Amino acid sequence: MPLTKKQLDEHFDKVVKEFAGDMTVLESALGAFAVGQLVGWRVLLLVHSRATFNRYQKILELNFRDYMPERGKYAHKSHALMIADKVGDFWKVATGALPGRTSKVESVDSPST
Repeated sequence: MPLTKKQLDEHFDKVVKEFAGDMTVLESALGAFAVGQLVGWRVLLLVHSRATFNRYQKILELNFRDYMPERGKYAHKSHALMIADKVGDFWKVATGALPGRTSKVESVDSPST
């Protein structure tokens, strides 16, 4: 069962307190979690390799899918997700079986193509 906001804050406090290793990786994991709240876990899987996605979940001791929408309110900004939608097979794009993985996004004010 997902943690409440208060429990999540306490959990992150514990994770940061107990973390040993490269601080930039911890920072990236926390940043991915925060951005994932806005774009959703599908975009994170397209932006990061599966190994990195899993590494961040392991560092934060959380399953991102329990805390993020499949598609967040800004998911439409992701070029990779647009490509996956056009191709019609998200998992082929996510696994690299088809080209299209990219971290590029558009401004909210940009016209969609």
